[in-house]
Amino acid sequence: MFAGHALLALALAGLLARRRGLAPERALAVAVVAGLFAATPDVDVVYAPVGLALSGSGPSLDAFWAASSVTHRAVTHSL
Repeated sequence: MFAGHALLALALAGLLARRRGLAPERALAVAVVAGLFAATPDVDVVYAPVGLALSGSGPSLDAFWAASSVTHRAVTHSL
């Protein structure tokens, strides 16, 4: 999922930068920065281990995603 976000951001930022008249090297730099930024995890994925530890439900993939869903749906999607 993160790779898809990064590739889409890289392509769109590069295309937009070139259409706005930036030199190819500058457009590539803008695209790479956008791709790297898009590859960083969402806040909810960073928060999920904390939520998982506080929930007391034990380590499992289902519990991890359940802990992140609360934050993801309530905070990051509303932003």
